Amino acid sequence: MPRAFQSTTGIIMLFRVLFSGCDRVRVYSMAWAQYNDNFTLYYYDREFNFSQMARNSHDTKNFGIHLYHRARLKEGRRAVGRKACVSEQPILTAQEDILVLVTMATQKCAAQVCVFGVVAVLGVLYLCQRIPTIMSRLSLTADSVSSNSRYLVELSNQPSIKSPNTTSRAKYQDWKYLTLLLPHEDPKDIQLRQEHTFRINPAFRKSTCPVSLQIKMKDTDWTSDIYHPEIHILMNEQLLDRSEYERLLPYLIPYGYKSLPSPFPYDDVARILSLFPAAESIFEFHGQRRPTCLRCAVVGNGGILKGSSRGMEIDDHHMVFRVNNALRRGHETDVGNRTTHYFFFDRSLRDLEKRDVPRDKGIKYVFVPCERDDYLYIKRVVRGLEPKLHARAADVRILHPDFIRYVQRIWMGLPQISPYFRPSTGSLMLFTALHAGCDSVQVYGMGYQPKYSLYYFDNEYRAHNISTSVHDLSKEISLVKLLHEAEIIDWYQRLT
Repeated sequence: MPRAFQSTTGIIMLFRVLFSGCDRVRVYSMAWAQYNDNFTLYYYDREFNFSQMARNSHDTKNFGIHLYHRARLKEGRRAVGRKACVSEQPILTAQEDILVLVTMATQKCAAQVCVFGVVAVLGVLYLCQRIPTIMSRLSLTADSVSSNSRYLVELSNQPSIKSPNTTSRAKYQDWKYLTLLLPHEDPKDIQLRQEHTFRINPAFRKSTCPVSLQIKMKDTDWTSDIYHPEIHILMNEQLLDRSEYERLLPYLIPYGYKSLPSPFPYDDVARILSLFPAAESIFEFHGQRRPTCLRCAVVGNGGILKGSSRGMEIDDHHMVFRVNNALRRGHETDVGNRTTHYFFFDRSLRDLEKRDVPRDKGIKYVFVPCERDDYLYIKRVVRGLEPKLHARAADVRILHPDFIRYVQRIWMGLPQISPYFRPSTGSLMLFTALHAGCDSVQVYGMGYQPKYSLYYFDNEYRAHNISTSVHDLSKEISLVKLLHEAEIIDWYQRLT
């Protein structure tokens, strides 16, 4: 089949469905449509009533306008083609002739091979006098990649590396991966593409909250391309087989399973992960109905909270996230007393007394493994061998290496410049809240102001030093500021 005709397969499928009597279909891929002399490529995962649309659409151009009215328009992004992905954001524009390239699955019936549909589409193309132009220009298919677009986004069905001797114990056999490349990065760089490939959680569901930050993220220009809450946030044994281990092995912990001076063996990783539940979410509602709009407080330990009297306001949220030395005793008026999620790694409790370690009823311990020994530490925690903390395995969540790498490489745009370079635990706490299902996020005690001491529990003033070889704190603070200015988060900044 000629390549140009292959590119028209989607529109032929479309008319087959339209004339086969199906009431509703679901569009999963992409469509070119003309509106006000601009041609726009839309990506969909949405259901349309094509019976109504067919009665009102007399030619391909009007059909494209119907699609336009059912999508959010994002202008200013040019490309000739892009690999198909699952998203409902219209993300590209180009000056090309009209093309509808869609992949559809019917909800109530199966599309039949319909000769009349083929005749109809050829008639429409002829009437629009576009057959010669389309046949000459349709050299791109859904598998093409453009290096001119702001971000490259791809969806694939298998990992980048496969083992010929894989024995899968994984829960999901139909694995999907998302590849994201930044505008300046070379899509032909295979190593970079593998590093920027992240596993998708098939259990992800969009929020039903009408004012969710998920909507704001997708409507905000600078976040819409890089915000992907469908990426797996949590890791467990059912997500790991030898093939997946090999995919993650090239990247140093916490971005994968490489460790120095020797690799972290697959059997050791699998054995430790087997201790923990195959949880899809950091949230549990214990038989209660999830709030329509989930409000989360993300509480850092910044000195700005001392004397702030924000304790009751913080505790009033559905979920309260805390991190590291989250000392509450004696500071309840300023920082509150509730904790639903505690983010930590093995050195987080170093300066806390045992009585001050969060142990609230129903608490979830979100663990950030930073090196090989951290996995051994969390194993000791759930076996009752750590002096300060004993947690049930069912209450522990381990962040997925893909998610940590996604935050570092895509959001912060930073490579791993040293074996210990990573996002701070506080920033991972914030980005987990943004991706895990919080509909609104209020941020407290993050960022640095010289007027206040480093931590709210300091007895004497401590100056700030954001220069470190471990974190890029300047970049992290700038992201918090940008998110606040975009009204995606509410960042508490004390003015007095």
